[in-house]
Amino acid sequence: MSKNVFIIAAVVIILGVLGFVVIKNNATTTQLSQTSQAAATPTPQPTTEDILMKKDQIEIPLDEQSGSGVSGSVKVFDKDGKAMIRISLTGDAPDGIHPAHLHAGSCALPGDIKYPLNDVVNGKSETTLTVAIGTFKDNLPLILNVHESAKEIKTYIACGEVTTEEPSVSPTQ
Repeated sequence: MSKNVFIIAAVVIILGVLGFVVIKNNATTTQLSQTSQAAATPTPQPTTEDILMKKDQIEIPLDEQSGSGVSGSVKVFDKDGKAMIRISLTGDAPDGIHPAHLHAGSCALPGDIKYPLNDVVNGKSETTLTVAIGTFKDNLPLILNVHESAKEIKTYIACGEVTTEEPSVSPTQ
């Protein structure tokens, strides 16, 4: 009887070891197969249009003003030979209609309006300027101000400095 128990225990152990080896081998084969498939998939290369679009594109953040809780971003890029300004707002109250302009000066001390823009409606605006992107860049730096409303035009809810330089990041303490 004890010889039968010993044989059964030996068979169970052998089957367990063989099962582990088969599972381990299958997992390794699957992993290698996935790795070779990933290596075989070519990485898409940017097109000439992608490269030119990035070269002629400016992206800047819009920072909250007047405790509005509104921020966002601006993209300036070439569209059919003209400068396109795309504004996107996020935060507490981007809904509604908000006038926007490109001004001389700084966010702390805005100057004259250089380019009027289409109003920001429900957080979005697009304006095609009458100048080429190169001419637009020649007039930098500028600031983009988004106003509370036409009635509250002196209240700025978001502002960003438009330059050809990368936006700086303040060090955190």
